Amino acid sequence: MLYLRLSFEKRYTFETYIVYDMAEVLNTKGKRIYFVEFLRLFLILSVFLVHVGDWIDPELKRSVLRLCNTQAWHLADAVRYFFIIGGFFLYRKAMKIETGTVCRGICKLWIRLMPGIIFFYALLVAVGCKSGWTFPFAFFPTAGHGVAGELVGYADWFMGVYFIVSCLILGLFATNRQSAWLWLIAGMLVSWWIERNAHAGKGWGHAGTYYGFLAGGTIRGISCMGLGMVAAYLSEQWNLRRTVFLRVLASALEFGALCMLVGYMCYPSRAKYDPIAVELVVAALLISASRSWGIISAVLNRCSGVTYLSRYTYSLLLTQGALVHYFRFNHNFGMSGHTCAWIILGAAVPLVLIEYHLIEGWLAPKLKRFFVPETN
Repeated sequence: MLYLRLSFEKRYTFETYIVYDMAEVLNTKGKRIYFVEFLRLFLILSVFLVHVGDWIDPELKRSVLRLCNTQAWHLADAVRYFFIIGGFFLYRKAMKIETGTVCRGICKLWIRLMPGIIFFYALLVAVGCKSGWTFPFAFFPTAGHGVAGELVGYADWFMGVYFIVSCLILGLFATNRQSAWLWLIAGMLVSWWIERNAHAGKGWGHAGTYYGFLAGGTIRGISCMGLGMVAAYLSEQWNLRRTVFLRVLASALEFGALCMLVGYMCYPSRAKYDPIAVELVVAALLISASRSWGIISAVLNRCSGVTYLSRYTYSLLLTQGALVHYFRFNHNFGMSGHTCAWIILGAAVPLVLIEYHLIEGWLAPKLKRFFVPETN
């Protein structure tokens, strides 16, 4: 029984990373944060809605707007908060990284991210959605860095940015631990300044390219993942005693942060918040949730059953992007948006199961042992 339990735990810790380089849903002390699982499910649903609503079924978008009595549609900003969560859990790895282990850490990250991307890219090539000549780019996720266009659809750019910024942060903390925080915070401030004061040229909105060479996704990745790193550091340092006052204060913070997050993304347009202020609120929410200071996080952190759904989040991110790209490429096959949306939803289920259990559960661990023989 002990052997079976240890085997399950080892498999589970590898498979529960979702969109970020995290072997478990842990805080900086090693305790699972199920609150983050619920937040991640909300964010992936937002990404799915914005992709299907904007490009496949405009009536779905109008229905959501009418339901919320709003004209706001900030669901695409879910990626910002994915980056913050990713930086939060990258903190533990950055604190343990050393100069001699940077390459091994990057290889581990590569093996976790790339098999699923390559799987869906090959699938789209097989159905004629992608050209074979772009295949070499699939081995270097540069889509979010402005070097290559979108490969899989509408998810790989995010993985490309996460990979690039993670490598930057890991290398920074491995080579110069003393001043790494200063450089990271400086990078965050510069990124915030560019987002606030500069205008993206090539491309659309903040997803374009600043000054002809700075990809908008990378700019967001640096600021948001850096913020997540800072939040993780503060979470580790602020070991506060759980008094009644702290519980009340944290509960109010968590409730207000969730209302602000939902209000900014998909509630009345008159509820206007500054995007950077929302990022700071999400970071504060992660700090409180990691310590279970508030009533909301204390209750949700006991709901371990949420992992049965949230463990498929990474697969769903890639799946919906590939399916939306496939239908958009073929102009919905002449069908209505509603019909295509239901087909995408139905096709996502088996593809998610295949990608998660076959690619992540079987292939990725084998590749990890082959390319990274030393596992810690």
